[in-house]
Amino acid sequence: MFSTRTVMTALLLLGAVSLNACSWLHSGSAPQPVPQPPPAPMQPIPPAPPPEPQATAKPVMTLSSDLAFGHGIALTRNGKIRLDKIVPALKAAQGAKIVVSAYTDNAPVGAAEKKKGIADNADLSQKRADAVAGYLATKGIDSGSIAAQGQGEANPIAPNETAKGRAQNRRVEIAIAPAGG
Repeated sequence: MFSTRTVMTALLLLGAVSLNACSWLHSGSAPQPVPQPPPAPMQPIPPAPPPEPQATAKPVMTLSSDLAFGHGIALTRNGKIRLDKIVPALKAAQGAKIVVSAYTDNAPVGAAEKKKGIADNADLSQKRADAVAGYLATKGIDSGSIAAQGQGEANPIAPNETAKGRAQNRRVEIAIAPAGG
């Protein structure tokens, strides 16, 4: 396995290392640690921006955009009638945030909408959410408690492959977030 010479050489080297280590331990001449620069002062973390209000419960109302808006961004008579039905519940929720989220299907906006200054589905949904929020404010809901969010094509509730599915995705949801949320 190992020759006697190899074993003896290893023992001698081991002994020399041990003696050297013992000599600086006993003499107090241990190598001094290299001084390190002090750590940089900690910077305060800036506060996070306040989160967008999110409803934590089911929507108080889900309104078909086809009923509420037809093909535009102005509320229809039927849309206003439906909204009038929930105004008392929204007024009763004083101190809470009312979240109006408008959604579209995935079909691109048409030429008629583009002529009206609507760039895309995100823009269309934001204008519809703003229209609902504005209408609720005219009915006595504090405009400071309403958050209007255009969601565009996000969060479809039905497949966009059929006309029925696209119609279900074109909607406005109104929900109440807890006070302080």
